[in-house]
Amino acid sequence: MHQILKTLEEHSSELIDELTDGIGLTETEAAVFLREAGPALIASYVWRSSTVPPAAMASPNGARELLSVMSGRQLAPRVGLSSARTWDGLRALVPAVLRVTAEQSAGPDA
Repeated sequence: MHQILKTLEEHSSELIDELTDGIGLTETEAAVFLREAGPALIASYVWRSSTVPPAAMASPNGARELLSVMSGRQLAPRVGLSSARTWDGLRALVPAVLRVTAEQSAGPDA
């Protein structure tokens, strides 16, 4: 879990770019989204890591596993977006966080 938190903290500008470039959020919307979605992503990771090996989390299936236990409907009012836009954001953010986390875990030669 600490790796996901580290990614969220240390790569926030890259993740915000993913949300602005990828789905068209403004920088302000993306920053709020990242701040609010981060804890939900961490909770999902902790819960699913008991059944999905950490190495498998960076795969598309790992991202789907995490998304399957997240609630876009609950997150939407906190980020100020519709449920559909919130899901767009989650579908962009979760794989990006997992990718960056895997790259960081692999080291500088990855």
